[in-house]
Amino acid sequence: MSGWLVVTLWIVGGVAVVFFVGGMLLPRDFKFTRSIVIAAPLEEIHPHVDSLNKWPAWSPFDTEDPTIVWERSGVQSGVGAKRSWKSKKMGDGSQTITASDRKTGVSMKLAMAGGCFEPFDIRIAFAPEQGGTRVTWTDSGRLPAAPHWRWMGNLLLPSMCGKMFEKGLKALKHVVEDSSEEG
Repeated sequence: MSGWLVVTLWIVGGVAVVFFVGGMLLPRDFKFTRSIVIAAPLEEIHPHVDSLNKWPAWSPFDTEDPTIVWERSGVQSGVGAKRSWKSKKMGDGSQTITASDRKTGVSMKLAMAGGCFEPFDIRIAFAPEQGGTRVTWTDSGRLPAAPHWRWMGNLLLPSMCGKMFEKGLKALKHVVEDSSEEG
């Protein structure tokens, strides 16, 4: 065997080992958070988060795939409100409100079809703050055990989802503040 082939095989093998071992050392649990201050009382923010019917006005996940098909079930808002979707770009899944409090925020479970991810938690929390309300969006859950999922969940998801959270929180701020000015 020629020398360059041996070196190439050693390099490829070394990269594979680093990828596998490194991935196995990364945590399976994930959590990423973004927040913004909205110049409105929390009671004015809550209805925009508590009703999944109002999410298209501010959530970037609702408009990321123009071909997405939504189906809503359960109550219109609050605990038990549910929607599911089918999307070639974002995958299929469902979102269900599991807790809702006008003063503290809304919690949900998000399940992706296909069984790769365990259902994970979404929390949009409210906290009074000088000049309005701090709204904090957090996703947390457990990644599949395979190393490639751990690499993705620890390196890519926080950045990708963080940008989407920031975009959504800015849109929520505009929706709430604009409706506060009108009211």
